[in-house]
Amino acid sequence: MRVPRPVATWLGLVLTASLVVAVQPGSAGAAEQWPQRKPAPPYLVQTEPVPVKALPPDNVLSASGGGSPAASWPSAGAAEVQVGSASQATQAGGLPVWVGPPASVAAAGAPVPPAAVRVEVLDHAASVRQGVAGLVLRLRRSDRQATAT
Repeated sequence: MRVPRPVATWLGLVLTASLVVAVQPGSAGAAEQWPQRKPAPPYLVQTEPVPVKALPPDNVLSASGGGSPAASWPSAGAAEVQVGSASQATQAGGLPVWVGPPASVAAAGAPVPPAAVRVEVLDHAASVRQGVAGLVLRLRRSDRQATAT
């Protein structure tokens, strides 16, 4: 619904005039000083101290060997992995990376997975340069095929 222009103008003037009349300088309560209230003293209750018992030993912490192992960033390195046809993944040298064949057999005409893969783990400085808060690695075919056909 559209409001005609004269009605909108008249309504705007009436609202503005009512605000000017309602807010006048020197209102009734401005000149008076209100007495400052002082808070009553807090009501304190006399209590008896509560005995404190020592914590029982942490069985989980003692069973796990004492605590979390120290975290460390893996060192940079490279390894070549032969991807077998078995469903089990193979660790790439001493790197924290495991490589295995695809989980399912691809449909006809899909690319053939590589037989060998070169894995490179980059150092922490490379991760910082890339702006990554985690491990940065490179994977490359090394089975001498140019494409994944």
